Amino acid sequence: VPAGTEFSFSVVYNVEDEESIKEDIQLLADGINLLQLDYLGGHGSRGYGRVSFRDFAVEAFSLDRDYGKQLADNNYLRRMLLNMGYYLYQLAFDGPIHFGDSSQGGGLERTSWEYPADRLFSSLCCELAQQGYQDRLAELVNLVKQGEFQLSDLFPYQLGEKEELELFLPVPYIYVIRQEQYKSLNMEEARRFSAIRKKTKKMSFCRISELSECCRCIRQGEMFQPKWQPKLGETVINERVNCRGEQSLPYYVAGNVFAQGAGLYLLVKMPEEWEDFFSGLLQSLGMSGIGGKKSSGYGAFHLDDDSLNLAEA
Repeated sequence: VPAGTEFSFSVVYNVEDEESIKEDIQLLADGINLLQLDYLGGHGSRGYGRVSFRDFAVEAFSLDRDYGKQLADNNYLRRMLLNMGYYLYQLAFDGPIHFGDSSQGGGLERTSWEYPADRLFSSLCCELAQQGYQDRLAELVNLVKQGEFQLSDLFPYQLGEKEELELFLPVPYIYVIRQEQYKSLNMEEARRFSAIRKKTKKMSFCRISELSECCRCIRQGEMFQPKWQPKLGETVINERVNCRGEQSLPYYVAGNVFAQGAGLYLLVKMPEEWEDFFSGLLQSLGMSGIGGKKSSGYGAFHLDDDSLNLAEA
C-alpha cells in the first residue's frame, strides 16, 4: 500500500450501560492513540504498517429520538473522539541530569535516565505557582481529576542513522510460569541459556516497535537481539565539598550526560486549547530545570522540536 493512502474506518458502539460509556470511550481513545505509536501487520521495525487516524465524526442512532440526540450532543464523547489531543514532546538537555535512583539505597552518587510522571507533574505545578498562574494551576488539577489531562513518564529517544526519531521504553520484567516440566540441560545448553539471561538483564531499553518481540523472547527464554540499541550518553561522577559543617567533607554527585541527538520524550493527553500554553510551560520549566542539583546547573532543557500531534502524525 503506497504511503499516504487513506481508508475509511468506523466503529459501532452499542450503549448497554450508560455508566460505562465514559470508561469505554476513554479506553477506545487510548487504544487508537497507542496504535499510532505501533504498527499494523508485520515488519513494523522496518517502518511498515504505521498508521494515523484523523477527521473523526460522531453519530448516534436510537429508536428513541430524544435519547439519540442526547448522545450525539454529549460533549464528553465529542472531546474524547474529535479532540483527543495526544502530543509528543522531545526534551533536549543542555547539561547533565540528576534524577534520584532509590535502588540500592539511593544517594547522590546514583542517578537514573528516567523521570516518572508524578515528579514531572509536581514540577509543572510548582512552576505554575512560582509564575503566579494560580487559575491555570487550579484548572490543571481539575483536568487531571476528570481524566482529561495525563502525562507519561519521561523516556529516552535518540535520532537514528537517517535522523529518524527512535522512541524507547524500559525492557519489561515478566514473571514466567512455565507449563512444561523442568528438563535437564547439558553443559553447552546451560551455558547458552545463562548467556541469554545475562545479556537480557543488561538491556535497559527497547525500541517501541520491537517491544512485542522483546516480550515474546523473554517469555520463551530466547535471546532478543535488537536491531538497534540506544547510546544515550554516559554517567559522570563529580566530586564536591560540603563546607557547611565545622569540617569540610567531600561528597560525590552522579550525573547523566546525553549524547548528541539523544534526550527524553513525553506523551501528553490534554484538551487542544491547552497545547500552546503547555508548550510555553515546558519551556519555562526547562529554564528552571528538573531533578536534583538544579542550583548547580543540572536538569535544564529546551524543546528539541515543536510538539507532535499524534492524531496528525
